[in-house]
Amino acid sequence: MLAITKKVGLKKYLDLEAKAKIKHLFIDGEIVEMAGASAEHNIIAANILFYIKMLSKQADKKYYVMGSDMKIYIEAFHQVRYPDVLVVSEKLEYYQGNNNLLINPLMIVEVLSPGTKAFDSGTKFEEYKSIPSLKEYVLVSQTMPYVTSYFRQADGLWNIKTVRGLETSVELKSIQSSIPLSDFYEDIVFEQ
Repeated sequence: MLAITKKVGLKKYLDLEAKAKIKHLFIDGEIVEMAGASAEHNIIAANILFYIKMLSKQADKKYYVMGSDMKIYIEAFHQVRYPDVLVVSEKLEYYQGNNNLLINPLMIVEVLSPGTKAFDSGTKFEEYKSIPSLKEYVLVSQTMPYVTSYFRQADGLWNIKTVRGLETSVELKSIQSSIPLSDFYEDIVFEQ
């Protein structure tokens, strides 16, 4: 990632991002260029989005399922992030009415690359935990069939569950569903 060192306001960032050819993060006034993703990353993210969307159609409530072009605003950290997949329950809520900045994700899914694993499970998770509506955070490896899900319990503590192997399923508690890892990793060939 390349940082633009001059600090700017959120409105200026949004104006610049609307015209940009590539995506940028907003990190406490700094604009940071996002790195590109591998083909495997994109296939896995598309699979997850597709299967969650299909499951959401069977639910007894309305879910909005979106991909990596939707920005979320993390007010406590003054950050803008582009999650790989996000789910919103019932109603879309925006920061100060700006329909480019969601503030109420129910679930966020990130597909991990070797270079982002530590950041996504550490710093980024700390940021995401500050979002009051967030109930579930799912980290999906792109190098092996391995998924870790974090679910916020009623007492505010996070329950962690890891599943491995294409024959297993991941439970997505926030949408009361379970998805086989073989669906997440459809069309992915792992090295032996």
